[in-house]
Amino acid sequence: MLRGELDASCDALQTSMTEFSKVRVNWEILMEQGHNMMKIIVELRKWIETLQLCVQAACNTGFLMDNLFAEGPFRALPAYLRAMVTEAIRQGAATTPATA
Repeated sequence: MLRGELDASCDALQTSMTEFSKVRVNWEILMEQGHNMMKIIVELRKWIETLQLCVQAACNTGFLMDNLFAEGPFRALPAYLRAMVTEAIRQGAATTPATA
């Protein structure tokens, strides 16, 4: 009887250790995915900041904002991303003194 209880306890401990190992592996995978997502966000932010500077320069030279998304690579941007970029540009233009 004692031997059976000892075997059951060993089996339960082994099962717990196996489950812990699975959780640890899943955690490491999630951490790696999170790191990759942060890299993507940083890269996207750089692109948006570059786009903001380009559009701001275009606005300073008299280019109309309404035509920005009508042609070229910007046409393919989804509407919500266009709105986000446009708002970021307008906020940047509002906080940056205009150069004459």
